[in-house]
Amino acid sequence: MSRLRRTRPLSPNPPLELPDVVAAAERVIYRESWQVHEEEAATRLASTRGVCWTRLFPLSPVLLVVAVDGQVVGRVRREGKRWHAVVPGAAKPVARDAKSDGSANAGAGR
Repeated sequence: MSRLRRTRPLSPNPPLELPDVVAAAERVIYRESWQVHEEEAATRLASTRGVCWTRLFPLSPVLLVVAVDGQVVGRVRREGKRWHAVVPGAAKPVARDAKSDGSANAGAGR
């Protein structure tokens, strides 16, 4: 009976080390929890009229989800005294608020 020899590894990628696996799992959990928070914020804004916003994370006033007539249009992020608008899927700010006091749309929030 002849013995079969493997001439190449089963996977073209090198095996992941335990720290790499843990880091990948943490990224998945972080990304999915972010998605859950975005869905919860969209649900809170669904029945609103006009321009409204809500916190993305309940205890953080830094990230807000913005909706117009119940439709989510993006997020705003506070950096110091300025607010930066971020459209869904964007990795960087696409517009900056002209006010320096950090009161973007003051009074319309929920």
